[in-house]
Amino acid sequence: MFKLATCSKLIAKLCLKPCDCPKMDASTESSGSGEKSGQMSKLLEHSSNELATGLPAKAWSHTGSAGLGRQEQMVEPGTAVIAAGIVGIIVYGSLFPFHFWNNPDPAGPLRALLATWRTRPSRGDFIGNILLYVPFAFFAVRSLVRLPAGARFALVLAAGCGISVTMELTQFYDSGRDSAMSDVYANSAGTLLGAAAGTIFRRELRLPVIGAVTKRPFVALLVTCWLGYRLYPYAPVIDLHQYWSALKPLVFSPKLPLLDLYRHAVIWLALALLLESLFGIARSRVTFLLFVPGLLLARVPITGTVLSPAEVVGGGMALVLWIALLSRARGRAVLIAILFTGVVVVQGLAPFEFTGPARGFGWIPFLSFMEASMDSGIGSFFEKAFTYGSLIWLAARAGCPLGIATAAGGALVFCLRLAQVYLPGRSAEITDLMILLAVAAAMKLMAENPSAGVSEIQPLQATGQRAKAVV
Repeated sequence: MFKLATCSKLIAKLCLKPCDCPKMDASTESSGSGEKSGQMSKLLEHSSNELATGLPAKAWSHTGSAGLGRQEQMVEPGTAVIAAGIVGIIVYGSLFPFHFWNNPDPAGPLRALLATWRTRPSRGDFIGNILLYVPFAFFAVRSLVRLPAGARFALVLAAGCGISVTMELTQFYDSGRDSAMSDVYANSAGTLLGAAAGTIFRRELRLPVIGAVTKRPFVALLVTCWLGYRLYPYAPVIDLHQYWSALKPLVFSPKLPLLDLYRHAVIWLALALLLESLFGIARSRVTFLLFVPGLLLARVPITGTVLSPAEVVGGGMALVLWIALLSRARGRAVLIAILFTGVVVVQGLAPFEFTGPARGFGWIPFLSFMEASMDSGIGSFFEKAFTYGSLIWLAARAGCPLGIATAAGGALVFCLRLAQVYLPGRSAEITDLMILLAVAAAMKLMAENPSAGVSEIQPLQATGQRAKAVV
């Protein structure tokens, strides 16, 4: 129908064009006819472009070769760089400390690997190896923009399995590392999950009751990190004893340390602001009202989980503050960003018991994760990724440029880690700064603009109408 209408407009223009031209005398007839033919050819050219592209001539002229270049682009650069960076992290974590040697085992790397096909790993190792490959597959699938969905899925799955097998074979020559087929199974499962998630979330997502979700991949990543931290080890049980153990502190020892209450309440408020960017202001109230009790209830059947009074009361306080006050306040982003910075300081320096002499500072990235058990490492990584990612995002949401937010946040985190050389039991190392820089780079590459599309209701004007403005 659109092309038919365009054709009719073209015919009308051709028919009316001679009538619009002024009359010419004999001396100017030849030049006038040349101009008329040039105008006619331009009109035909623009109209043919309308028929070919389905766009009006003006819109087509503005898109031009840039639009065609985007259509011919095979790979989305931002997500491709993130996927490549994750591959680098996989190689680093799989082969550290890079002490290669000539393994005298006559079986060789392939036979030694296949001999472990029935070896059962621990739950923490298996979950950790799954999670290691999920983000790679997620971003790799999203980076392949021109291939069909099935081809993208198959290509990324093959790449993930290939990387896993390559790492396991290389570990045969890495002193202190062991090859295992269970790692290949877990890595392949993680690739499968990540590729499926990347394929699904390319489409518009709608949730029951809440409605459509705005496409903000970085914000969704931060919320996912928090859920990954709070719901680990992802092993719900049907056990009344576990339920009672999780709820017992709320009844028999309802202690509310002020710093813990402050920390939990502010983190809940930060989550509310993240949900606002996904659902809008009005729907964020409903979403947050469902999110807080839903997450607390989901934690009850998780093995080893104990709900603290500070977490529950802090969630209730955040609910009341957000729904009744902050979601309607102009300066909510600035206020929450300042409060969250205080949370980062509290987490970095607690329990504020400084002793001497100073311990050494660790300059090897991620060393504490590789030396710790997988169970503690997974939860700690998710918590740090959420904390430092939210610190940068909240600063940008409050109006601070991303570069300045990253520099200031990095300086703060580095100083806190340096101070930890006087705190017993804390890992004073460069890892936290590296996580912050990596998350900030991902935010840039994913083109996340925290203020985009966020409006807030202003006070009543003299006309009695509510005006909206972008923060």
